[in-house]
Amino acid sequence: MRLLETQNRINELMTQFVTRVKGYSAMTRTDINHVAETLLVPILAEIYEYRNLKNLNHIDYNYPAIDLGDDIAKVALQITSTPDSTKIKYTLQKFVEHKLYEKYQRLIVYIITEKQNYYSGNGFDEIIQGKFEFNKKSDIQDYQDLFKTVIKFQIEKAERVRMILEKNFGDSKNYYLLNPLLDKEKEQVTLNLVELNFPAQLYIANLSIIRDRIIETSKNPQYKCKLNNKSYWKEVIRAALEQKNLQFSCDWTTHSGKLITFHDLTDFNLPLSHIIDQSTIEIIDSQNYYSRNLDNERVFKTLLGRCLQQQLYQRGVSWQNQEKMFIFSPTDNQDKRKLIWHGEKENERTVCEKIMKKNNPNELLKYKHLGFKTECRKFADKWYLLIKPEWFFSFDGYQKSFYHKDSLSWLKCNENNKTVFNHFRC
Repeated sequence: MRLLETQNRINELMTQFVTRVKGYSAMTRTDINHVAETLLVPILAEIYEYRNLKNLNHIDYNYPAIDLGDDIAKVALQITSTPDSTKIKYTLQKFVEHKLYEKYQRLIVYIITEKQNYYSGNGFDEIIQGKFEFNKKSDIQDYQDLFKTVIKFQIEKAERVRMILEKNFGDSKNYYLLNPLLDKEKEQVTLNLVELNFPAQLYIANLSIIRDRIIETSKNPQYKCKLNNKSYWKEVIRAALEQKNLQFSCDWTTHSGKLITFHDLTDFNLPLSHIIDQSTIEIIDSQNYYSRNLDNERVFKTLLGRCLQQQLYQRGVSWQNQEKMFIFSPTDNQDKRKLIWHGEKENERTVCEKIMKKNNPNELLKYKHLGFKTECRKFADKWYLLIKPEWFFSFDGYQKSFYHKDSLSWLKCNENNKTVFNHFRC
């Protein structure tokens, strides 16, 4: 059906818009908000029939409280990527302070990322003081509210909405349209995001170990894992495994006395299965777990980070805990470690090298490591890994060198965008 295909395409394009905005926000590119204001004018005008909608910041730079306005429909919109109540209260305060309710009868706060699941509305009425109507359910909106309206359209109107979105987001060659320098020289950009894939199921079970007993036993000289009452649970679990003459990788996490992993805890050959209560094992859909609440999402994000740490370790990339980043480890008996990567053609890149002292070529000064910082982020029900290339300098292949700060500053001053992009691709 043509209408269904059009609706699906609109939903896809709207999701792309939100994902790109979140990507820019993750890189602290707040100027994307100003671009979004301009892009939303024709979209909102078509969907809500605000035919006289204008970008007020084009009329008066940094117009107070609101960004878009239709003087005929008497509606004003604040466009923001910040979804919390504090931002909404601030907008309401400025709207009242500048008496904009005398010109506009309705105020909509439009979130260009995603709005919160719930707003209590506490303090809203005290700010508004009955001067205008503001409904927390209908006047705080995001792309999902737009789509709920679009799916009611007949094919002709739906097609008009799709065409507006296609012109801005439909072709990867038009990606530069999201560049804030709209009227200046165009530069194609690439988001430092990589989509993550993970198993569909999680295994969750109660821990069967007794923390105090594990801590006390760890004091035995035969064990390497030494604990105290302040030790983290991950350290306690490693010690519990050691005390059973077992060891396991780091791709698991704990929460509220439960162990959480993608590994099959019903498999008795799995070392983790020996420190849990087998009768409490739950097999849960991954999406259902992280979608329940923000606490579960935080735990799931931690698990993804642990899994990444384990996979990279197997590829000779170490987690540098002091700087909270991954670094390429040195290769035994080699002055340089090189990797082959593919762009337009095959390339070779040095990812770790020894740097010797100039006045004594036989004495090591430092190691230079290519590295990167990461963060797992969820955009529109998909998970992505945000990657920020970095350099790291160590004195032994892992521990931070005394020269790290100065060496890093010099490198950053001498790298251009293409160099950083190639780091990312590598």
